[in-house]
Amino acid sequence: MENSKGKAIYITLIILLLISNGVFAYLYFNKEKEVVKITEELVNTDNARSELDSILKQTESQLAVYKGQNAELDSVIQIKNAELQAQADKIKSLLRSNQISASELLKVRDEMDALRFYTRKYSQQIDSLAQANEVLAQNLEETKTNLNRAKNKIEDLTMDNIRKESQLSVASRLKAEGITVTGIQNRTSGRERETTRAKRVDQVRVQFKVGDNPTAKPGDKEVYLRILSPDGATISTSTSGGGQFEYQGEKSMYTQRQRINFKNDQSTITFHYARGNTEWEKGTYKVELYCEGFIIGTKTFVLD
Repeated sequence: MENSKGKAIYITLIILLLISNGVFAYLYFNKEKEVVKITEELVNTDNARSELDSILKQTESQLAVYKGQNAELDSVIQIKNAELQAQADKIKSLLRSNQISASELLKVRDEMDALRFYTRKYSQQIDSLAQANEVLAQNLEETKTNLNRAKNKIEDLTMDNIRKESQLSVASRLKAEGITVTGIQNRTSGRERETTRAKRVDQVRVQFKVGDNPTAKPGDKEVYLRILSPDGATISTSTSGGGQFEYQGEKSMYTQRQRINFKNDQSTITFHYARGNTEWEKGTYKVELYCEGFIIGTKTFVLD
């Protein structure tokens, strides 16, 4: 009887031991599964962070290619960078905890896919804008080149017209032909007498004909007379009709001037110049005739 009772207790102890071992094994394996699950989630989180950093670096590298090309592109890149950074910050907030659920990790993956999509989309938009700007720059350069060509052509035409006008102006200038210079003495009888004696000269008569020139335009023209004394000075007084005129861009003195009506008929023009109470000096004098900016004739005469 006692042996049977002892045997029953022994069997009971063995059963209890087996049960406790089973419970311990169950708890141990469940704990191992938990550790493995947490480790896997932590690894996945780290991988996600690395993946995010890689995407951001790739994005920065792609957009940096277009920086500095022009202000418009830089402005667009700045806006797109801000939008991508906002998306990245959203992902970082999800990865802030090292222990995230499978659904949260899936959400992170979705957001990363969205970030990749926006990166490709923005890169394509910026590339298209860069190409459009390049075409615009080429068109602008072509326009500038065409404008420069047109400007050069206009300048060439202007210079050609100036040359033609200059040639025409030279061709149309008048010419004083058969110039004569005579010293005149006024007699008390009212008659005039020609003389070369300086002390007897009361006035000088300059006479010439205007030569034919079909190129010259008919009409009123101003003819200027300059008489240069033996020392080279222009004889000119306002009381005797003297003044200033422009010749080759400079102001010059003239002795007398006369308005003529040019008809291309070889008309004779006569100047009479008297010095008043001033006596004429002995020596060689020079007469110069000007019209429309050109010297049209010269002549020397001597008073002794």
